[in-house]
Amino acid sequence: MNRLGGFKLWSILIGSLFMASSALADIVASGSQPFTQPSGFYSGVKSVTVYTEDDPGNPMPGGVGELTYVYSITNDSGSFLSIIGFNLAAPVDSVVSAGSVSDADPSTSPPSAVINDNDGVVRWDWAAASGVISPGTTSDELYVVSAFTPGTITDTIFSLEGEFAFGLESTTIGPVDPPVAECDLEIVKDGCVVQPPSPPGDACKGKVKSFKFEYTGLGCDASSNLQDPKKTLCLGGADGQDPVDIIVYGSKHKRSRGWWGWWNKRKSKKVFASFKDVSVGDVLTVDAEDGGKKNLGSKTRVKIKTANGWYHDIIEFNLFRTACSQPLGPGHQFGSIKITELTSTKGGTVQLEEDPPSEECVTAIDVTPAPHCLGRVEKLTLRYTGGDCSQTLHSQDPSKVGCWDSSPAETYPVRVILGETASPSSDAYVDLEPLNIGETFVVDATTVGCNTKLKSETGFWIKDAATDGLVQDGFFHTSCSQPLNLGDQFGALQVYAMETTQGGTVSLAHEVEYTYEITNPNATEATGVSIDDDQIGNIASGITLGAGMTETFIATALISEATTNVATLNGFVDGVACNEATASATISVVEPPDPGAICTTKVQAMRLRYTGPDVLGARVEIEASKFSSDVVVYDPIDLLGGVSELTLAAENGFSIDATAHGEIGLGTKTRIRIDGTEEVLHTSCSTPFESGKAAPLQHPKGDPSVNWFVIDFTQKN
Repeated sequence: MNRLGGFKLWSILIGSLFMASSALADIVASGSQPFTQPSGFYSGVKSVTVYTEDDPGNPMPGGVGELTYVYSITNDSGSFLSIIGFNLAAPVDSVVSAGSVSDADPSTSPPSAVINDNDGVVRWDWAAASGVISPGTTSDELYVVSAFTPGTITDTIFSLEGEFAFGLESTTIGPVDPPVAECDLEIVKDGCVVQPPSPPGDACKGKVKSFKFEYTGLGCDASSNLQDPKKTLCLGGADGQDPVDIIVYGSKHKRSRGWWGWWNKRKSKKVFASFKDVSVGDVLTVDAEDGGKKNLGSKTRVKIKTANGWYHDIIEFNLFRTACSQPLGPGHQFGSIKITELTSTKGGTVQLEEDPPSEECVTAIDVTPAPHCLGRVEKLTLRYTGGDCSQTLHSQDPSKVGCWDSSPAETYPVRVILGETASPSSDAYVDLEPLNIGETFVVDATTVGCNTKLKSETGFWIKDAATDGLVQDGFFHTSCSQPLNLGDQFGALQVYAMETTQGGTVSLAHEVEYTYEITNPNATEATGVSIDDDQIGNIASGITLGAGMTETFIATALISEATTNVATLNGFVDGVACNEATASATISVVEPPDPGAICTTKVQAMRLRYTGPDVLGARVEIEASKFSSDVVVYDPIDLLGGVSELTLAAENGFSIDATAHGEIGLGTKTRIRIDGTEEVLHTSCSTPFESGKAAPLQHPKGDPSVNWFVIDFTQKN
């Protein structure tokens, strides 16, 4: 007989169910329901509590992920009949174990529960144990352990059996929903700004006695040093060739010799070193003493030629300065020659120090302050932004720039031509199509003839890529004698990056390296794993990751503005789609501080802040050399270091103003006396005089004053 089917549902008993509070975080649900037998022979309360396996209050904990359902039946003291059975519906195979937790009263303890009695019923039968739940008593705790999760209060049917076959049916919380197979993957994401290597310093003092160098075979493009490009030379290129022969010699020296009775003066080169069968990575020594000299002289020449070849089989030639009139030190590279050690008469021996790998992750981009165009332009990267000439923005002389629109600005692909002059007939550095808004391209001086630097004027023509009709044309200055800075706009073209002879490479964008560390914490392998970055795109896909394994993936991107990248990780474990995991990394941008104004003519007025030790009730006298008889006096004044500013209305709000004394400048020197103790500032601008910095001293010339800081100044127009 179906134990539940034999009972008629006389009424639905309404009870109360309370979800667990934060104080009972491990209790999934709890509550109680009153019940009354339809004929009124007994009544009482059924209680239920659902525990997780790790709840310390769980009387019968199951395995990991399993829930324990605990029921108790109380028969009211006013009932006429005893309760002899409790039946709970549960999906077949949903119950791991069931039973009761006995208390001190054995009469209320049923025998072991029968699981799957009549296909999906858990039955506790007190009659079989010759026991009952008499009026006024409460049953033992009845438990069911199941991995199934509870439904609502109406999802599970329970029934009670009373004496003489008087029963009732109602609903309760019970195991209903099968466990959802879940898996989780883990991802950690970092974004680090790639730091350029520190530029080599100048270790040359006095005269160069010797140096060591590494043959890199990298050719002229690898040149990286602090010497004036006009003072160095690199021709050809080794292009990784080895073995090679290398000859190092110096400037030509005059020598006299007798010949047919006459004394002739001739010049000959002095060879300091000659090496054969040199391989890439070899480190070699050049010493002046090997050439019979005390120093190497003003210039050093290096010939690299095919190993065992003829004397003129030269593949690369380098010339650089070795008189210390130009910077020289370990790390300087001249074509395939990398200086690793330098010995000079006054600087001693300095060796190349290998920078240890930096473990610091830099997450902020430092914007390179202007000016960006230093020396001459070798390469210029431009970005096509679209738009018309009205967006032109720069600091060049208006006569050095031109822009004309021939048709309305559109967003269609274009053809862009850059020429070495503003003439349409000039040779083109660049002629490319199609180019879309936001794309960049490089203007390289070496693409035209034997040029290594851009001409002083560069012309541009923008055409419709489909019709070749002119959209916009113009020109701008590219020799660095006019300002040329990152972000400058010339019509539809924006300066995106540049490489100059004295400023190296600067760019609006910086390289950022993103790392994605993914972990599979599951007991079986994860398949079909993919990583996607919302800014970069797919990083990796089709990955199989073993149980407990971790892998790292790397991607790089050029970033020019504050950016937050969000990475998403997906995959499958045992055919089940894992919960999506995300991680983010933010790169910020730090703008350079305001560099302040720099005096280029003569200081006319200045406003100073006192930065020395406190002096109370001081007398301060400021005497400009241009009008030394007309001294500006502050008396008395409390000088508080880092706080006190010297201003007078008579000096137009400055500490001293030449125009208030009928002059246009302060003169070369300005004396400041505090209670008779004098300090002399240099105010002719022949040494840097800048706002936002310490005032320069007259002696030692240009050294910063420890007492006076320039807040602001004006200069002669």
